[in-house]
Amino acid sequence: MSMELLLKYANRTLAAVYVLGWFVWATSIVGEPGSGEPITWWGAWTFALVLTVAVWLGWQAGREVEQA
Repeated sequence: MSMELLLKYANRTLAAVYVLGWFVWATSIVGEPGSGEPITWWGAWTFALVLTVAVWLGWQAGREVEQA
């Protein structure tokens, strides 16, 4: 396995772990709808940030595929 291919898989794995970590953290702040706790502004903005980062990483991955 070449080093270039290994780095591509490492970047993709890191991106997936990053998005998953943000998603878990953001949803733990927002809470479950059945819990009766209100959604805070902090939680709403955090969730919006997680979605923005996920879209950006998807766009970057798409560019990487086009260049390959």
